[in-house]
Amino acid sequence: MATFFFIATGGAIGAVSRFILSKTVSQLLGFGFPWGTLAVNLIGSLLIGALWAITEKYELPENVSSLIFIGILGSFTTFSSFSMETLQLFRLGQLNIVLLNILAQNIFGISMAALGFFATRSIIR
Repeated sequence: MATFFFIATGGAIGAVSRFILSKTVSQLLGFGFPWGTLAVNLIGSLLIGALWAITEKYELPENVSSLIFIGILGSFTTFSSFSMETLQLFRLGQLNIVLLNILAQNIFGISMAALGFFATRSIIR
């Protein structure tokens, strides 16, 4: 039962953080491209990579791991928002932005996870 509490707590933290960051970035950079979702997903990917490297060296208790990976980062990053925004851009006929969004989210997201992982792993060695 404690694991559910940690996941729910992390979920609340991640969701509110996602909302604040996504809204702030979108207001700063504009709404023509889903900058807020991209920023959230790239930062989340970097963090999950870095924390993954840390957990290779330092074992986290299961509740802490659930809080961070499932709760906070699971609700902070958002594939569903990415999907909805991409579909909306497609419906509006903005195919160049659709392609750019798909490529940016996937290529840069995986790259940020790798950067976080390998940079952190080299630092904590």
